[in-house]
Amino acid sequence: MPTPRRNSRSSDIEIFDAFRKALKELSRRDKELFSSKKNKIAITHRLALYLEEFFISRCVVDICYNIDGYNPDIILHERNGKILLAIWFKDDYLEKALQEEAKRFHDNFGCFTLAFSILSDRDYYLVYRFASTYTDYLHISREDFSENLLKRMREEDDAVNEQLLLDIPKKRTRKKKAKEKANDPNVDNSL
Repeated sequence: MPTPRRNSRSSDIEIFDAFRKALKELSRRDKELFSSKKNKIAITHRLALYLEEFFISRCVVDICYNIDGYNPDIILHERNGKILLAIWFKDDYLEKALQEEAKRFHDNFGCFTLAFSILSDRDYYLVYRFASTYTDYLHISREDFSENLLKRMREEDDAVNEQLLLDIPKKRTRKKKAKEKANDPNVDNSL
């Protein structure tokens, strides 16, 4: 396993900007790939091609590259082996196991680590940005590609919140209401 080498903040900003621009190109040129049944390899391949355009002189972009048991969908690395970026893609919300894998990858390799989801019924891309002590959940607008920080989840935060679940109260069923009414001594049930 290569020794972790942290990117500089300016390098991370440049990498994220290139990712956002590559996502914009993917959306503009290859929208047909976003059908209801998304083709993961086709999407990651096209995104990798657009990403490589920004770094062609000094970096290599690979897809489906197994690194010490980790399987990011896209990696951007220098020819000397330093990994600058790892990306996971999911056509739905990223499940906890995949989030944990990406987080461990970030901790082990020290590179900029992202995951993103294309949710067909949303007007944004959901982007997960992993850091040592937190994970950022971002929305990138499909319209103008602006970025909005939805939530920053610290490592010590509750695991339930990490899934961005809505706390929606369950509705009472009619059967349960009828039973409660039948057992209520203040209600005349003789009819």
